[in-house]
Amino acid sequence: MGTRFPGKKRSHGGKRLCKEEKCPSKDHGNGFCVSSVSFVKSSVSGVPSVAEWHVQAGRATGLQAGVSSVCLSYVTFEFQFTTTSKEIKMAEHLGAAIRERYACKAFLPESVSDETLQEILKLTQRSPSGFNTQSWVCIVLRTTEDRAALANAMIDANVRKVNEAPVVVVFAADCEPSKNVPRMQQLNRDNGAPDDFVNRIPALVEMFSGEHDPKVSTEAWAYKQATFAAATFLYAAQVHGLATCPMEGFDQAGVKKVLNIPDRYSIPVVVALGHANPAAKPAKPSVRFPPTEVFFDGKFGQSTEELFAEK
Repeated sequence: MGTRFPGKKRSHGGKRLCKEEKCPSKDHGNGFCVSSVSFVKSSVSGVPSVAEWHVQAGRATGLQAGVSSVCLSYVTFEFQFTTTSKEIKMAEHLGAAIRERYACKAFLPESVSDETLQEILKLTQRSPSGFNTQSWVCIVLRTTEDRAALANAMIDANVRKVNEAPVVVVFAADCEPSKNVPRMQQLNRDNGAPDDFVNRIPALVEMFSGEHDPKVSTEAWAYKQATFAAATFLYAAQVHGLATCPMEGFDQAGVKKVLNIPDRYSIPVVVALGHANPAAKPAKPSVRFPPTEVFFDGKFGQSTEELFAEK
């Protein structure tokens, strides 16, 4: 049985592991034969069969799904055991979502299913936040009437986008995060978090959020938390085949009034969600600065030319 395995290359020294004297693969060049290797087939769906086998000499690896033993007569001797097909597919999907996302300027009059929207919102909740405070909320507008009311508080082209998109979400950052700390402490305890961490949450949140320190911008801290969630929302929508447009052109006081948002919250971003109108899709991706002008090595201003040099 001849099989090559995917993954990053790593030399294993060319040691011949086959103990079968009559094995036909004794002279197979830069590969080696693995005799009596246990293997399992991964249950990862949608992966080519050749990428579904995870082999390690002497024992089975991967997901348990029918173990057997066989002599593999031609296994390439340079491969990475730890790179699984699941990890490869995850990297491919995430990379595609990041590369293909763009700020959609026009939407089709096509609805977004409740099931899809629910999944996107659940994924959004998995975004990181300081000490897991989750100090943000999101108002989801799904009716024509609600979006029209919000459109009155939007600026310029954002008025059309809000009226056009089937779903619009408004992220609101909590500038009084301490009010949710007791509940968050209890949730952490129920989830098995160590007591020493749970007991420190109030002091940590107060110190980093600056809620009671005029020298620290609580709004800036709260915006960090909310925009982590907004970014997660953008990519969650992208992997579900939907387009988004993050917008910061709006009258915050007007938005808060229309949506009955309490004073303790501030609005960093509004996002339109829906099916992209192909006629408005840009011909090519938006431009970015060269990476060497954005990423520095070790200290500010130090070159990353070597890191980004083609090899």
